[in-house]
Order: sequence, then structure tokens, then C-alpha cells
Amino acid sequence: MSAINEKLFENYASTHAGIIDGTHQQQQVRADTRSNLNYPAILPTNKNAKILEIGCNKGYFLHWLRSRGYTDLTGVDLSPGDIAAAKEYTMLPELYCIDGIDFIADKPGAYDVIVFRAVFEHIEKQYSESFLRAVGKAIKPEGKIMIEVPNMDWFMAHHERYMDFTHEVGFTRESLGQLLRLLFEKVEIRPVHEGYFSFAGMIRIKILKPIVKRIMGGMFAIMGEGANDMWWSNRAILAIASKPKTEIMDSKS
Repeated sequence: MSAINEKLFENYASTHAGIIDGTHQQQQVRADTRSNLNYPAILPTNKNAKILEIGCNKGYFLHWLRSRGYTDLTGVDLSPGDIAAAKEYTMLPELYCIDGIDFIADKPGAYDVIVFRAVFEHIEKQYSESFLRAVGKAIKPEGKIMIEVPNMDWFMAHHERYMDFTHEVGFTRESLGQLLRLLFEKVEIRPVHEGYFSFAGMIRIKILKPIVKRIMGGMFAIMGEGANDMWWSNRAILAIASKPKTEIMDSKS
């Protein structure tokens, strides 16, 4: 990690997240809404499954998991401010301020699920394979990893890509799948649905958005060049990968 990124992550809560985030209640409602739409079908049915979130921020996703009945939850984050806030907010005992790869280095086959949301875009491209290899080694044989990243096909992706100075790379469903298929036998990429959590949001999502999507979809179809095949209306994408390739995981390159 570069020196500037180390400084930025050490001060992430005060220089970035604390500036753009809302209150705990606002953030939790948004997290609950998105999580309810995108995650229940891909989580283990066993509520005692060991779940690790790398880059847990202030603990909103872990809080949601606990509300769904999951009991064995661990979170790590590089931001001391975010971890302190997560401890106070969630009261979960297993929260650590540490690099996720360092945390799992001595835990082979330990987790049923490892999830990292809005994390992988912060990993320098040259370290992306070693990062995924380490995560693949830390899941159980039937375990899975879940990766949520900003979608570079989104029509406002230029803002998403550069809104955070620690962002290192951007992904489309094609490029994320390309990298994951190098290391995992089973890979699925799906769009993330935002949902709504207010009356105004319901009007926007349920009534206005379908109209705008139809108009813009027609424009992209006219443009051609594959434009109408992009997931331009989804801000984020979610990958689910399992069955690490043994020859890749055992490789030192």
C-alpha cells in the first residue's frame, strides 16, 4: 500500500466517510434496504455460519446480518475511526483494526463466507490476484466469497470512480468475472438493486425510473456498439465466487 493511502485510511472517518455519510439511522436503513434486496438468497441457511467482513466500515452490514439471526460475525477495517464507531454502534466483540489479508493469513479454511463491499476497488491492480488467493484460502471447501464493487458501466460511473482518492481500479461485470474465473471454478455476477427507503424514493424508483430506463435504453439501442448491453442503470455489481482452483491457490506466483 502506498504511503498516501496509509495516511488516508488512518484518517478515513474524518476525511471522507464522516463527511459524506449520514447518521447511523440513515445509513442503517439504506444498508438494510439494499441488503434485503441482494443478499438473503446467497447467504448460508446455517445461522451459525462463520462470516467475515473485510472493510466493515461502521458495521452496518454486520448489524443487518445479526438482525437476520447470524451469530458468528467478525469484521476488520483499516480505519481506526470506523472500527471505533462500529464497536460503539454494534457492540459486536469481534471487530479489529487490521489489514484483512494480515488477519486471515493464519486462518486457512476458517470461514463459510468472506464478504467485502466497496473494498476491492481500493486494491492496487498488481495485488488483486494475491488478495483473492488469500481470501480463497481462508474459506472452507464449500465456502464462498461475496464481492460488491461500483459498476463502471453505470451512467454516473465517472463520479463513482473518482469520488474517493483511495480508489485504485474500476470494474464492469466482464472484467470482474474475468479476474475471478482465473482463481475460482464457480463465478456469478449480478447487478445490485438499491431499492427505496422513503415515499419520495418509492416514487422515483417505482414510477419514474422505469420510464427513464426505457427512454435511455432506446437511446443506447440506437447508438449500438454494445451500448444497450451495459448494466448502466445499476450503481454496483455483486460477485459470488466459490470452489477455488487448487493449482492457482497453491501457486506462489
